[in-house]
Amino acid sequence: MTGCNSRSNHRTFSYRLRPLFAPVLALIFTLALAACNGGSQNGAGSVTPTITPTGIPTSSPSGTPTSELSARLTNEINRYIAEHETPANAGVSLLVVKDGEVAYHNNIGFADNAASISVNRHTGFRLASVSKPFTAIAIMQLVEQGEIHLNDSILIYLPELDDSWQPITLKMLLIHTSGIYDLLNDIWSRSRLEDLTNAGALEYFISNPALKFTPGSQTSYSNSGYNFLALIIERVTGYSFSDYMRLYLFQPAGMGDSYITEKHQPMRLGDALNFATSSSQYGINTYLTGNMAQVSSSDDFIHFFRALRENLLISNITLANMTYPRTELFGGGYGYGFMLTETSYGHAGLWDGYRTEMTIVPDKNLEFVVLTSGGSATQHFTNGIKAIVNRLY
Repeated sequence: MTGCNSRSNHRTFSYRLRPLFAPVLALIFTLALAACNGGSQNGAGSVTPTITPTGIPTSSPSGTPTSELSARLTNEINRYIAEHETPANAGVSLLVVKDGEVAYHNNIGFADNAASISVNRHTGFRLASVSKPFTAIAIMQLVEQGEIHLNDSILIYLPELDDSWQPITLKMLLIHTSGIYDLLNDIWSRSRLEDLTNAGALEYFISNPALKFTPGSQTSYSNSGYNFLALIIERVTGYSFSDYMRLYLFQPAGMGDSYITEKHQPMRLGDALNFATSSSQYGINTYLTGNMAQVSSSDDFIHFFRALRENLLISNITLANMTYPRTELFGGGYGYGFMLTETSYGHAGLWDGYRTEMTIVPDKNLEFVVLTSGGSATQHFTNGIKAIVNRLY
């Protein structure tokens, strides 16, 4: 349906980091800031808002040396952990990066209780909806290459869908204004979701083309829109979604622990199980990708943040376009795959026990990641730690 197995059928891209040379070039590019591509992309919403590059200054904006703040942060978080019971049957991985340097990195609990496997910096967690910014970056890579345009109709790439979907554009999929029903929230069905893949979701919507509202007229969070973005990446590139992400995002960024879970790629041994006990979520196994299904470690986010700062994945202008508010959602703004506040961008995720959060605060040169597998108990626990980070920085 989508990409072919034969490599000869894959598109050849001129993107900055070709898969074969990605590891070497990634090392080279860490030594110097890549030049900004500049210019607006056709269909990308030709705005040029400024964002603050994160650089590596020698001290924090407040004048307190970064090393001193890091020591205070470590002491206060460790005191909090000592005074609060670590949630049972759970794994927690925490990362704070300040001024391009790791200010705090800690791992708590078990990835797999039965096997007594503890969480470490390379333990993979299902990211849930924190997967969406990565899918959006993949789409914007193709926009930068001129392979697709955000104002293109979904039917250009998935013509088997109903003609009534003609007004739906790729931009609408990114910012949740498409009107496509959300298979995970609007029309939840345990039997439908069991073993469901993106191909199965496509077949469902071919047979059930009714939309929630007129495309572009409202905003309503739709996981299904990101399933279609993953399918479009496959149609355009000839790669499977998981292969594209590995070759053009994970390898160039140096994210060695990251992969996409799918029908034939379960969670790897030693990665964080749901509540540290189960490979299923909500008692089912579903294989939808693009909206979720990415697995990454906290260590991977060190490399991801650096890749964003150094333009290894997308240009600075593209990142600015992605983090510019396009619509309102969840009480804040929403850009191309990113939740926005007045001072930060990132995303949060929830999929049964997996509770995840990625936050980037450009003006403070601050990046923060929480990965957990223990549900509301770990979320409450980590909220206290986030409060310490917010207070100190």
